[in-house]
Amino acid sequence: MSDNLTEKLIRAVKIGYLEGVQRLLVEGSDPNAKGQDGVSALGWANIISDTDIKKILEAVGKSYEKEKEARDKRAQALANYRRNNH
Repeated sequence: MSDNLTEKLIRAVKIGYLEGVQRLLVEGSDPNAKGQDGVSALGWANIISDTDIKKILEAVGKSYEKEKEARDKRAQALANYRRNNH
């Protein structure tokens, strides 16, 4: 599923607009989210071979993955608590 922020990030990547990519990442765009075409911003950075943008997206993407893993662990812990205490 794609949102407006994701599509803006992908457009910035496609044209090699580094400052725009950085701004959109600060605004909260997820570099791992896929656009309407099914390709993520990182995927497009690989396609167009923009190493500076690729490095930024990889770094931010890793932090998003860590946050997602932490959220998943919290959700599982809550589900376990509920199951064991009801």
